[in-house]
Amino acid sequence: AVVDPTPLPSREAAQWQGLEVQLESVTPTTFFVANGVAADHPFSARIEAAHKIIGNHEKVHLDLTRPGAPPTQPDLVRMTGQETAVNAFLTEAASRLLGHGPNSKDSLPKRPASTAEGAAWAGAAVYLAGRLQLSGKEMRHTAGHEGRKPDMSSAAGAAMRAVLAEMGEERAFEAVVDPTP
Repeated sequence: AVVDPTPLPSREAAQWQGLEVQLESVTPTTFFVANGVAADHPFSARIEAAHKIIGNHEKVHLDLTRPGAPPTQPDLVRMTGQETAVNAFLTEAASRLLGHGPNSKDSLPKRPASTAEGAAWAGAAVYLAGRLQLSGKEMRHTAGHEGRKPDMSSAAGAAMRAVLAEMGEERAFEAVVDPTP
């Protein structure tokens, strides 16, 4: 697949660079705290899954947003026209998988900024979970992928699918309005 040569806006590129720095800082003694369903998965599995998103974010983003269905999985719906929301979704998925330092100020998961972004997150979660192939059995059911290696270990795939499912159910923050005059 050809990666779109259009560079990410500087703010979005900076988010990915921050995630890359955090991922590169992982050592056997690193301790990152996870929130939500990510906390139910081993740190090594979460790091492996985060590494796949971070290391391939441009290809994954393009796969999620280019027009048309993937030829090998025509039932999946891409998020064409939702590039900004998909980027926010992917950075948040990677962030949740990585976790955060125990004293981090940015420890709360982000949520979609709007109802439309929430719908894009839900669609992206279904699409990406459907694209993950973690076993020979899954690959045998996708024409042309029969001899391919799994995308990641089953533990990392379980962590990623859990985070994707959690994010697919996220709703935008509702504005709280004080009804008293």
